[in-house]
Amino acid sequence: MKIKNNVAKVIFFLKNNFFNYKKELVEIITPKPIKYTLWITILLFLAVAALQSLYQHYTYYSNNLDLGLYNQLAYKFAHFYRPSSTLWNDDYELKNCFGDHFTVLMPLNSQLYWIFGSYALLVAQIIYCVIGAFGIFKLIEYKCQNSLLALIGVLLFFTHYSLYSAIVFDSHDNIYGIMFIPWIFYFYYKNNYKAFAITLIPFLLAREDLAITGIFISISLLIFDWKKSKRKYALTMLLACVGYFLIVFYIIMPPLFSLPWGYSPWRFHSLGNSIPDMFKKIITEPLYVLGILTDTVEKQQKIKYFLMTGGILCFIQPRFIFFFLPTIAITCLSDDWAFWGNMYHYNIIFAVLLPFLIILIASGIRLKLIRYVFLTVYMFLFIHYLNKNYFHDWSTFPRIFTSNYYHRRDNLSEIKEALNIIPGSASVSAINHLTPHLAFRNKVFCYPNVKDAEYIAINEEDMASDFFPFLSSEEFMTSIQKLKENKDYSLVFDKNKMLLFHRNK
Repeated sequence: MKIKNNVAKVIFFLKNNFFNYKKELVEIITPKPIKYTLWITILLFLAVAALQSLYQHYTYYSNNLDLGLYNQLAYKFAHFYRPSSTLWNDDYELKNCFGDHFTVLMPLNSQLYWIFGSYALLVAQIIYCVIGAFGIFKLIEYKCQNSLLALIGVLLFFTHYSLYSAIVFDSHDNIYGIMFIPWIFYFYYKNNYKAFAITLIPFLLAREDLAITGIFISISLLIFDWKKSKRKYALTMLLACVGYFLIVFYIIMPPLFSLPWGYSPWRFHSLGNSIPDMFKKIITEPLYVLGILTDTVEKQQKIKYFLMTGGILCFIQPRFIFFFLPTIAITCLSDDWAFWGNMYHYNIIFAVLLPFLIILIASGIRLKLIRYVFLTVYMFLFIHYLNKNYFHDWSTFPRIFTSNYYHRRDNLSEIKEALNIIPGSASVSAINHLTPHLAFRNKVFCYPNVKDAEYIAINEEDMASDFFPFLSSEEFMTSIQKLKENKDYSLVFDKNKMLLFHRNK
């Protein structure tokens, strides 16, 4: 009995001296210093994002998949053509992009083509990231009733490794949708049902598989916020996400599939060939499934980085486990190695919601000294893993802090000169890094897929390290030599390793 009383006293002491979650939520006015600092922070991010994303495209280092593919789709949407693509697969033309991913925001984003040309979708992606940053600020400011904590949350967002892994690699639909999650929570906590429901629309329209994340978020809200005033929000989100996913996945997309074996993004063959098979395997063989989650170094690194940048705090706020579970499960259970680690855009939800989780825990610490020590530790961890993942492990990709980043194309002017020779209506085959700039036409192929191309654009400078989709630089050079010997084509431009071939009439 004495031990029980002592434990109760300790809990009472911690609750009254360290944690205080009960606050009356009211709209607060952001102090001007905080507001100015927020805008400066966003402007700094815009500069970094432009150098990482736009400048990389300017120097011909963006990729066929996915920017080349999406640029061709943007061209089709902007001209109200059927959204097909010749860059998706060498053997199967993507006859309708909604058969690959149901991304309804693409037609809207594609209208930026008229202003920004081949940079349009990259600009759109950066704009969505800024929308997400403002959402994080508004969410934390309202939920925690503290503008300084909201600003720190934005700083954490802008220093998370998964954000830069995403924006440096072309443009992706799931990034657009994920940036609306902070706004969904903001209107949820504000009890603004109409705005909450409206914000769900762009989140779902961004891509069909985001509905799975929405389902888990709504289940979490139902479990942890089962109140009369909140119940309708969670139920609305659950019904909307489940209904949207079932309609799109089982009714709309099947007739649009381009591959004879069905839905192209299905990459979970170790668990079965359908969603029911997957759930059966998860229920009947949980240890087998857990083994798959951590059976490679890349998966272990993903989970380690996630835990060290705030994921461990999910055990204090267990509702967040549901928020991150779909991303971890879908990527680590996939057959495709590109999903497993910390590269690319698949972990973007970490950058959006981990800062909210960290600030939510910090706001409950009443002693300010401990609170800001806690936040300083996490800011250090964010910067550390940004450096480790993005600057160190990716050291083969020179970044904006090195002079080499701005001088890595020795034949930039020759590339531009050669591409300007190609008529806008001509069919073209080009290597991986050139297709994003040549995608605004009906027929463009990724070399070595030539088909009936009138022109073939090749930059030999890429043979050392950027020879995709060839398996080696030797295979790449062998292909070029055969092309030079091919009597169907004539070499019409040959300067500083930039080659342009024209089909003989």
